[in-house]
Amino acid sequence: MDGNLLTKKNNEVYAINSNNSTSNLRKTLLNKKTLKIGILIFLIFILATNACYAASSSQTTKISQNNIIKSSQSVDSFIAKNHRLPNTVKVDSYTFSQKEYFYLISKAISKRYEKSNGSISAIKSIKYSSKKSYVKINPETKNIYYNTAKSLNSYIEKNKKITTHIKYYNKLYKKDYVFKELNKYVKKMKLTPSTLGTSANKIPISKSKTAIWVQGGDMLNVNLSTLKSYGIGNIFLSFSVFNKYDNDTLKNWFSQANSKGIKIHIWMQAFYLSGKWTNPIDAKSGKINQSHLNKTIAEAKEYANFKGVSGIHLDYLRYPGTAYKTPGASDGINTFASEIKNAVKSINSKIIFSAAIMPEKSANIRYYGQNTTALGSIFDVLIPMAYKGNYEQNTNWIKSTLQWFVSNSPSAEIWGGLQTYGSDEKLVKFSTSQLGQDISALLSSGSKGVVLFRWGLLNPIFFK
Repeated sequence: MDGNLLTKKNNEVYAINSNNSTSNLRKTLLNKKTLKIGILIFLIFILATNACYAASSSQTTKISQNNIIKSSQSVDSFIAKNHRLPNTVKVDSYTFSQKEYFYLISKAISKRYEKSNGSISAIKSIKYSSKKSYVKINPETKNIYYNTAKSLNSYIEKNKKITTHIKYYNKLYKKDYVFKELNKYVKKMKLTPSTLGTSANKIPISKSKTAIWVQGGDMLNVNLSTLKSYGIGNIFLSFSVFNKYDNDTLKNWFSQANSKGIKIHIWMQAFYLSGKWTNPIDAKSGKINQSHLNKTIAEAKEYANFKGVSGIHLDYLRYPGTAYKTPGASDGINTFASEIKNAVKSINSKIIFSAAIMPEKSANIRYYGQNTTALGSIFDVLIPMAYKGNYEQNTNWIKSTLQWFVSNSPSAEIWGGLQTYGSDEKLVKFSTSQLGQDISALLSSGSKGVVLFRWGLLNPIFFK
């Protein structure tokens, strides 16, 4: 969203996290959050245990599909209370190990999808494979839940073993993933989803911490119902709408958004407008540029007073890569931010005060006058613009970059800003899968929220 994002690059070396695709228990809740998240969780839901078959009877134990599905409620409750997987699961009067239960639940999914009635026979003496083994899942299949369940059923029935891995998108995923999301889905399941865009595949970020930047000319083109279905709870709307539309149009649109649970933040430009930069420090006196500060405060107060507005969002709160040429540059920016905050909070103490900042970590002070530690004590939310395409970086860079800001912001929450397209030179939308991988990296950094740039260049993505 900051059009001059690459005005200044520096020689700082970014640490790249070279973790491979095998994740630990906590990472899985945060990583791989594409529209296919349900399946990734499900994959390992089936793989996650080492216990052997609990029942020792030589007789075949048959369990009804309905009772298997019903048992998922107790599993979900256990996870919610204890934050770990249960060692055993009770179905009817039988107690099954994790591995037994995973087979039963995957078999139930297969049968439900095939509309096959009848009970399911538990498999005895399932072992954990001592060697690396996997079943390969085609990610383009129409129904990944069924495809995965069926593949694993067949492997277990043939080998009396459970695989160590799942191969998905040419990457191996191993055990120790949480199956909480699967249980949420399974306990109310009647049939598996026919497409991937289902509630079972939502990325677990609260809508209160999801946002999208919307340019002024796009406002009336935004489908608010679509944003609601995506789970996006905040719109950072360009201040230019106040010049494009009358107040009645704005109030009506803001009201519609609010009625759908979407908050409106007015996206202001602090020091850059119409192709011209303004220095927060007066060049002659070396003091705060008071006239510009007064003008900016008045503008922010006007927006904060407008019915339906829940946030003030500052962009271009920086120098164009030349801060080191102005003594007191970062102090000037801090003063502007603090004064604007006091003004808008005096109108509405609950208003959300946020700012977009550059992603160059410690170099932000020298080139842009942005002191993360200082700004982190002023704003409610800081949004580092981790635009990998503009910086010619990869998904791991998003994680390592945002981790730095999480560690250096004393009180402000970090919401990562992500491009939804290749770069400013390549306006091609990221696929849902690509964007989901970036969001997973963002979540694994410790960031609390995500802001997407922008409406008009966004493929479907679903949050909780």
